[in-house]
Amino acid sequence: MINCVGCRIDGAKSPYCESLCLIRQCAMSRGLETCSGCGEMEHCEKLGAITEHNTDALKRLKTGI
Repeated sequence: MINCVGCRIDGAKSPYCESLCLIRQCAMSRGLETCSGCGEMEHCEKLGAITEHNTDALKRLKTGI
C-alpha cells in the first residue's frame, strides 16, 4: 500500500511510481506526463480504480489543478 500524492506534485517518488504504477506506466507509454492529456481518461479502467473512490482526483485531472 502506498500513499499516492499524484504525479504532478513535487517531491520524492517511490520506486513504485516509476516501475510498478500501471497508471503512470500507461501515461508515459503514450508520451504524457499524466492522464490529464489522454482522451480515454474518463473511461479508463486503470484510472477508474482510483477515481471511483475519489471523484476529486478526476476533477483535478480535468481542470489541471
